[in-house]
Amino acid sequence: MNLVTKKPLINQQQILSVGYGSWDHYRVHGDFTGPVNKSKTLLYRFNAGYDTHNSFVNEFYSKAYQVAPSLSYEPNNKLSINLDFSYSRTNSIVNRGQPGLKNNNDLFETPISLSLTQPGDYLHENDFATDFLLQYKVNQHITFNSGYLNYITKQRAAEHGFKDYITNDSVDLYYTRWQYHTVTNTFSNYFTFDLNTGKLKHSIVASYDHISTSVELNQKSFENEVFGEGNGIATTFNLLHPQYVYPLIKNYTTTEDEAVDLEEEGYSTEGLYVQEQLSYRKWRLLLGIRSEWYEDDEDETLDTSTDLDQNIFCRDLGLFSMLQKFLAYMQLTIRVLILLKCQLSDKCLMSHLSLS
Repeated sequence: MNLVTKKPLINQQQILSVGYGSWDHYRVHGDFTGPVNKSKTLLYRFNAGYDTHNSFVNEFYSKAYQVAPSLSYEPNNKLSINLDFSYSRTNSIVNRGQPGLKNNNDLFETPISLSLTQPGDYLHENDFATDFLLQYKVNQHITFNSGYLNYITKQRAAEHGFKDYITNDSVDLYYTRWQYHTVTNTFSNYFTFDLNTGKLKHSIVASYDHISTSVELNQKSFENEVFGEGNGIATTFNLLHPQYVYPLIKNYTTTEDEAVDLEEEGYSTEGLYVQEQLSYRKWRLLLGIRSEWYEDDEDETLDTSTDLDQNIFCRDLGLFSMLQKFLAYMQLTIRVLILLKCQLSDKCLMSHLSLS
């Protein structure tokens, strides 16, 4: 994931924009930035926005807002610290696209506005991100960078969806609800070295990074016993004569299918790498090595659960020339992959060589 944020500016600036478009699309956005103190070593930036719109798709709607404050502290030309926050909330529905008729590949047989979404379906999502960045210039040749990102997602949803055809233009619909919660932590720390040895220029990066994600999911399916117990059918829908009325969800009961309930499932990966770009006149030689460790932690309460550990070691070699009218580029990559599974005692060694 790449999270790009607007950084505080040293000059005072305020922007407010308002927009309106098709399908009752309203949008308001504000951007405010500038110094906090007279010495301008502490800067702020605050972004906020609200967006709401409907669509040509039946039953679709979206209402969302976001606030994103940011602070930067630069007491001197060596140290720089940046702290970003972002909170967003979205109220919408799960759009599965346009359904078609049975045994008919012509999408024009049904209108593009057609949707199986029923009144009362929803998708509520909250996202919160915290981003911390630090840069320290040890001297004119060495710089240290450190970054941390915490990203939290909480999602609640309920939807009607396609289950099976009754006739060419009529379908059964299922109904399901779920709660989804993820927490992702990312660390990245690296040194950069810019050195010269005679006519050779060295740009070296030495880094350690870590990513871990935990996932919690609770999902239940429902049915309407009017269509028979154990069929998993909530209601029916006609594709050529759609009617969108509030279904009697209070009459739905949970199906006999086992509910999905995952707790603290996720993965983690960490890596060490060193990379150098060696420059001589118009030629560049790129050398790099990386070792990465991956662990997949699945829910042990599931019968299909398997924990997986992997270790990968990569070597990269690239040679290219910067010419005025074109770029001559050649890269040689050698990868040695070692797979380690906790449930297996043997190891698998695979080498890959590519030349382009």
